[in-house]
Amino acid sequence: MTEATTETIDILDRKLERAFELMDSDANGELVEGDLLVLADRLAAAFERGDDPRRKERLRNALHRIWQDHLVGMDDDGNGYVDVAEFTRGFRAAASDNRGKFLADLGEVVAAWMNLVDVNGNGQIDVDEYRLMYESAFGITPEDLEYGFRQLDRDDSGELDEQELRQATEEYYTSSNPDSPGNWLFGPL
Repeated sequence: MTEATTETIDILDRKLERAFELMDSDANGELVEGDLLVLADRLAAAFERGDDPRRKERLRNALHRIWQDHLVGMDDDGNGYVDVAEFTRGFRAAASDNRGKFLADLGEVVAAWMNLVDVNGNGQIDVDEYRLMYESAFGITPEDLEYGFRQLDRDDSGELDEQELRQATEEYYTSSNPDSPGNWLFGPL
């Protein structure tokens, strides 16, 4: 295997391992559905969206679908949770074997996420909403998020629309290109 091939494989694995760490809300190395649902709860609390529980419920439903349709099947050894190796293998397989469904389900997570965090309802996520979104859900530092936001803002509008976030999400979970802007979805690797 060439050095370039090794590098591209490593970047996707690093992104998937980082995603696993961020989703594993109790940091026990065991991803279960409850870890995903905690993210919706954290976001709803951070954005004080108790006024409309349907927003949080939509995100919880989208995350439940990701768990049921994709993640639960990654539990190769049947122990009731997905570990980081299963997650990495499973995401690679889902992105290649059932790409359309996988991307559609990720797209629904993005849409539900935006619906919850787009406080002013303009269909865009500004840098403050983006920073609060990832600080509250994952504890990522503001400096890392601001730089990442600029990488994802492909049209330099100062805001991210749903298409930019969908593209970034797809690149993050499927691209082996070390130069993809989507690599910055959760800040630096």
